[in-house]
Amino acid sequence: MAVTHVRELTEQSFETILKQQLEQMPQLAPYASVLRDFYREQLGWSVLEPDLTRIYLEVFSEAEVTEMVAFYQTPLGQKMLARMPQLLAKSNEVTSRRMQAAMPLLMQRLETAMRKQAAPSADSGGASKHDDH
Repeated sequence: MAVTHVRELTEQSFETILKQQLEQMPQLAPYASVLRDFYREQLGWSVLEPDLTRIYLEVFSEAEVTEMVAFYQTPLGQKMLARMPQLLAKSNEVTSRRMQAAMPLLMQRLETAMRKQAAPSADSGGASKHDDH
C-alpha cells in the first residue's frame, strides 16, 4: 500500500468527489466543510485501510502482490501511479459526458416502456387496479 501511494490517492479521491459534487450542486458550497468532514469520516485512509487490505488479499496471491510491488517500485510503475488519478479523472469525465448526452434517449425509452406497460390496463375497459383504495 505504501509503494502504490494508496493513502494519498484515497485522500485525493474524496477531494475529487467533493469538488465534483460542488460543481454539480453549487448551492452546497457554503457546506463544503461539512461535506469534507463527512467524506473524511467515510472514505479516509484509517477507515478504508482494513477493507482495502482484505480486498487485495482476496483478489491477489502473495506472489502477485510481491510482483506488483516490484513493478510499482520501478520508474515506470511510479509514473503510472502518479498519472493514475489524472487518467481516472479523464475517464470519469468521458463517461459522465456520454451519460449526460444520452440521458434524453434514456428518458425517451423509459417513457415508451411506461406507455406500453400502462396500455393494457387502459384497454381492459374495466376498473383500474388502483380503484380499490
